[in-house]
Amino acid sequence: MLKRILVTIVLFYILALLQVSFLPRFLPWAPLSGAWANIILLAVILINFFEKPESSFGVFMALWGGFLLDIFSARTAIYYSAIFFGAAVILKIILARYIRLPDFFAIAKRL
Repeated sequence: MLKRILVTIVLFYILALLQVSFLPRFLPWAPLSGAWANIILLAVILINFFEKPESSFGVFMALWGGFLLDIFSARTAIYYSAIFFGAAVILKIILARYIRLPDFFAIAKRL
């Protein structure tokens, strides 16, 4: 578990640097239209979607990703942290209450 957390923390740091410094060079039209490639938000959504609804790992990674973008951006202090935390919690609630995903490992064992 500790290895998973450390790898994800480093991965989010690399994604934040990529999003803030590298991608704006290749998307010169983005400030005009308001469309940015938000890789960390996509990673947070994917982590929360593919983990168990009882796990809180995705929520902590949402806070970490938001914290990193708050550090690297010119917005107010907890802007991205609040957005990512809210998105993670809402996704957890929706997945826990309304969506039943199949357990692929249990299905594979039966075959």
